[in-house]
Amino acid sequence: MSWYFCDEGNPKLKVKGLGLEIIIRALASRLALLPDRTLAKAAKTSYTVAESSHSQEKDYTIEDWEKLFEDLVKDSPTQSQIVIVVDALDECDSVEAEHFLIFMMKIVKDHPNVRFLCSSHQQVRVREISKRILQTDYVPDVEMTEAATAESMKIFITEELEAMRAECSDSIFCA
Repeated sequence: MSWYFCDEGNPKLKVKGLGLEIIIRALASRLALLPDRTLAKAAKTSYTVAESSHSQEKDYTIEDWEKLFEDLVKDSPTQSQIVIVVDALDECDSVEAEHFLIFMMKIVKDHPNVRFLCSSHQQVRVREISKRILQTDYVPDVEMTEAATAESMKIFITEELEAMRAECSDSIFCA
């Protein structure tokens, strides 16, 4: 699982082009490290290319980061599921958020082992972009209300407390 939390308080997310790059770099860095704690082949290749062109002062572009990300996805075993979670996408520049969504929808469309979940307020046109790129009407949309969130938190806390009490029933440390 790769995740990223967008933060409106991070001034780098508001710099044109940098917010999108930060998100893709963060997600790529998570995919680059394999479960056995080694680097993925695509990450090694990208590093080698960057080192060989370092003398030419070439900076990585957003397209380079997108290519690395897609190469990391391609290199992952097809039987493994990749779940990408991005929270608060609306905290980024809206143009960049839409660019990111288009990029991710293409990844999802081209790689059946990839799932993408994001949260956003409605100013980021998640449903519209997803439908256009994926060419399907089935794009799950969950609207969260304050009342539903409060009820979910109440249920979660109650269940957690009950589980803790059950674990403590045989312990001398629980009252």
